[in-house]
Amino acid sequence: MENLKESTFMESFRKNKNYMKEIWRGKFTKDDVAKEFRNIISYKCIPQKVYEDNKTLIDKLFETYSTEEGVDKENARLELNMYTLNLGIYDKGKYSILKHIGSEQIYFVNGNYSYELGFERDKQEVENTFDSFL
Repeated sequence: MENLKESTFMESFRKNKNYMKEIWRGKFTKDDVAKEFRNIISYKCIPQKVYEDNKTLIDKLFETYSTEEGVDKENARLELNMYTLNLGIYDKGKYSILKHIGSEQIYFVNGNYSYELGFERDKQEVENTFDSFL
């Protein structure tokens, strides 16, 4: 627990907690609050299990995007997006693999996705993340 107490996460948490204590009702407009507090960074990802189940098609779409022009290139990009989801840095994990599609970055991440449960991180990666805090 000592590692967690001195972590950058806890430092950021304390800073934001103290900042929020200093705010009084009506100090900010709704737009100001959204700008100030909504710092959501997400990464476009393809879960490893989804990639494995659709490897041939996904590889073909990456190839089409890289070699074609115009409508075919755009269609490949749009179809690739059907296999992606946006994840926060905590779910992207440190073992992800990066691919580029134009200026976009797509990460292959350890884990699975199902309609019922959403994204599920790889069990081993969850254990490694948890162990690093202890």
